[in-house]
Amino acid sequence: MNRDGVKQLLLDAAANGTLLTTKHDPSSVGTAYPGYRSVTVGSSSGVVEFLQGDQYVMHQYEDARRRNMYVEIVPHDAAIVPGSGIPAQSAQPTHACNRFVAVSGAIQGWHIFAEEDSVIQGKLRDGDLIDRGEL
Repeated sequence: MNRDGVKQLLLDAAANGTLLTTKHDPSSVGTAYPGYRSVTVGSSSGVVEFLQGDQYVMHQYEDARRRNMYVEIVPHDAAIVPGSGIPAQSAQPTHACNRFVAVSGAIQGWHIFAEEDSVIQGKLRDGDLIDRGEL
């Protein structure tokens, strides 16, 4: 799949109301979840605006366990903060996430969340992700 194809799948997910799952939606800040999660800074419409602006790099990986696509989306502008991380059992963000990740979930379909580059690098190092190149 190419960059435009992934972008279109994400825009379709936004049109269908599935781009952001509840736990990654910024409106869920204030609600504690049992596990770590991230929330995007912008709502679904803000994420769509970002995607339509084409000011980012996309890098494709394959999830070694699930065998689905895992796409890292890195803003060109380092001042853009895609989201924040929220620890388990907490309702408030504690740190910034500097990437978006889009995945093709078997149940949820294509959706997006915020992630830290160090987490992605750790998954690569541990063999959880297989590098498939830039889109």
